[in-house]
Amino acid sequence: MTGYLFEKSLAVADIVVFLKLFTCFAVPAALAGRVLVLGVIGAIVLRTVMLLVGA
Repeated sequence: MTGYLFEKSLAVADIVVFLKLFTCFAVPAALAGRVLVLGVIGAIVLRTVMLLVGA
């Protein structure tokens, strides 16, 4: 149960950080979803590259 609550609190903290970044960089609400998707794809690509370089 403690792990579940910890993960939930981190998820809420992530949402707060994303909202703050979107506000600071003036990302329009219509593009926020696209920005998140591109960020996830970028993270996956960079992790893959790091795994391959480190292997």
